[in-house]
Amino acid sequence: MTTKAHARYRSKIQKLKNGKGVIFPGVTTIIDGSLGWNKRILINWARREALAGRDPDKLLAKAGDIGSCVHKMIEAHVKGQIEGRELIPELDSFCKEDIDKAETAFIAFLDWEKEKSLKYIESELQVVSEEYQYGG
Repeated sequence: MTTKAHARYRSKIQKLKNGKGVIFPGVTTIIDGSLGWNKRILINWARREALAGRDPDKLLAKAGDIGSCVHKMIEAHVKGQIEGRELIPELDSFCKEDIDKAETAFIAFLDWEKEKSLKYIESELQVVSEEYQYGG
């Protein structure tokens, strides 16, 4: 897979609008632009990877794919589409290595979920904040 994780999910929904029809920025846009994340750390990481002969863009894309894969696993679990560790058809587009790495994160999620005794009310619900003028 080559699309960015946030773009992959974002493209399936309508633009987030307030009650007056004004388009709101999403949470990722807000976080990326205004929380003062130390991007220097990422720049240094990319430099180290490049100097070691690795393509940082490919590494980021791979990490995004693994994150997207585990997201699909968790989403299917939360929606009751799978029990425990069984796999879902939506994972067909991921390579075995990515699925294996995502499964490790999924198992950790299941352990955390059991520890916290969660009760799910809704999943992937898109909401907007009229007060703060953003959505997600």
